[in-house]
Amino acid sequence: MLYTVDFLQSRSPVSMGGMQEMHELRLILMNKRGSRFMAVKGVKRVDHIAIVVHNIEEALQFYQSIIGVFPSVVEDFPSEGVRIAFVPIGGAAGAKIELLQPLDPTNGVAKFLAKHGEGQHHICLEVEDIDAALEQLQADGAPVLDAVPRKSADGRAVFIHPKGANGVLYELVQRNEDGVMPN
Repeated sequence: MLYTVDFLQSRSPVSMGGMQEMHELRLILMNKRGSRFMAVKGVKRVDHIAIVVHNIEEALQFYQSIIGVFPSVVEDFPSEGVRIAFVPIGGAAGAKIELLQPLDPTNGVAKFLAKHGEGQHHICLEVEDIDAALEQLQADGAPVLDAVPRKSADGRAVFIHPKGANGVLYELVQRNEDGVMPN
């Protein structure tokens, strides 16, 4: 089943200075006939955009010397077989660029890199409740890659298969309350 991806924002009435406040952001997946849809509730923001690279140190040269931003984290994530670097864009609460370097030549990130070369790997959206989001996606028959949330660099996450999202791999993450990377 093919789905299209759209984002719906609910806004409050006009408030101070004509600015509107965003109350809810939902990821909507709808099939081509428009007859079935799923709305992932509790999407808070774009957390990061992941880019797969051959070598993080070389990739960071671009961000540091050309764009003028520096990584907040560079470390290995052995359970996923990758080295990651987070480059904050837009301040502490802003989105990040996540650089992914495969450490295991047999994992999915390494296979992606071999097939597609360096470039965008996935878009990550922060959600309020990863368990509720996964339950909703599974109940609606969305093409999720995880039966249960997995540990991620930010907390707990699930992935939506690209075949269900216009060719884009989506990660939904519920961030750790303490901000500490899980072991």
